[in-house]
Amino acid sequence: MRRARHAARDSIAAPGEYRKDRYFGGMDGAITADQQRLGEAIWTRANPFMTQTGDRRSARVLLDVPLLIWGESPDQVAFREETFTVTVSAHGALVMLATGVSVGQRVLLRKLTDSVEIGGKIAYKGMPYAGLTQVGIELDQPSPEFWPVSQPPTDWITS
Repeated sequence: MRRARHAARDSIAAPGEYRKDRYFGGMDGAITADQQRLGEAIWTRANPFMTQTGDRRSARVLLDVPLLIWGESPDQVAFREETFTVTVSAHGALVMLATGVSVGQRVLLRKLTDSVEIGGKIAYKGMPYAGLTQVGIELDQPSPEFWPVSQPPTDWITS
């Protein structure tokens, strides 16, 4: 028993000590292709809406568009919130909301720059952080012209 305690103590790095063999499995700087794929798989599962995959219907574009979003909250209370987009695509957007919403809930979006409106539904709800939640909205129909993108990705034109 005494030997086991000492072995455990010896494998722990002292404060400020770097134990490459303990924390990184003896890696010498470069990571293998398998380790890269594993890291990407873990990140993809943790961040499903923020990943760019090959089977996506239309490419995402980082774009800050001021919006007014309104609808009814899950408890049947009407809400209206001014917010902004993080990313947009021909099929939807990722926005930040303080209002509590549910996946499947219907919402309306209005661009504050030109008052154009479009309908959609909540397709993804992330974890709240600092009073805001990342919310993925799927538009009722592909609408690449809704977003002010001067040079849209090629798959937006055929969407």
